[in-house]
This record gives sequence, structure tokens and C-alpha cells, in this order.
Amino acid sequence: RPPLVMADRVVACEGNTARTQLTVTESNLFVLNGRLGEAGLTEMMAQTAAAFTGYRNTTSGEPVRDGYIAAIKNLEIHALPPVGSLLECRIIVENEIIGYTIITAEVLTDGRPLASGELRIITPGG
Repeated sequence: RPPLVMADRVVACEGNTARTQLTVTESNLFVLNGRLGEAGLTEMMAQTAAAFTGYRNTTSGEPVRDGYIAAIKNLEIHALPPVGSLLECRIIVENEIIGYTIITAEVLTDGRPLASGELRIITPGG
């Protein structure tokens, strides 16, 4: 939700995977000195997971619930993309237990990896 929208569009959402895209703009809250920061890359991973869950819940007639990052594991930041970059985030849902989801994620630009890691997300009431 604004002002923290970190996915312009959902590219794919199938099986246990999803892909989103984002064009980095100067007005993005996570941009500093013309580059998207580490927190922005991590938030894009989380929002891709949220888009996946929201899409799945909506298509199955379930309510969409808020989720929160509970833990981040093995986060690697390779580069910070400049304003104007088109980013793609790919996630795989590795495991789901009631109200708790583990995903692996990567953010790329032009096929080059920018960041990767594992997120554990809690969805209260899930």
C-alpha cells in the first residue's frame, strides 16, 4: 500500500512461485543518493510474497490477510540498483504451516542478481 509500494506489476503467480517487477523511481522511500537501498530490496521480496498470497487467497475466495516479516536468513546484497532500473523479484514458497510461510527470493536487474535470501513471514489469523 502507498507509500510503500514495491511491486508495479505481478508478472506470474503459479504453483508455489511468483514474479513481480518494479521500476525504481526517485520518489521511492528507500532511494538514497540515487540508489535503491538494502531495505528496499528486502521489502520487494516481502511484497512479492504478499502479492502471491493475496492472489492465491483472492482466487480461492479467502480473505486477504496482513503479513509481517518474522525473520530474514542468508540475505545477500550484491549491488544497489540506480534510479530507473527495472527490477524483477522471484520467490519460491518453500514451506507453509498455518500462519507461517518460508520463502526464498531473489531480485534481479537485466538478469544480474542484486539480492537473495530467505524470509519467514507470519500471517496472524492464517
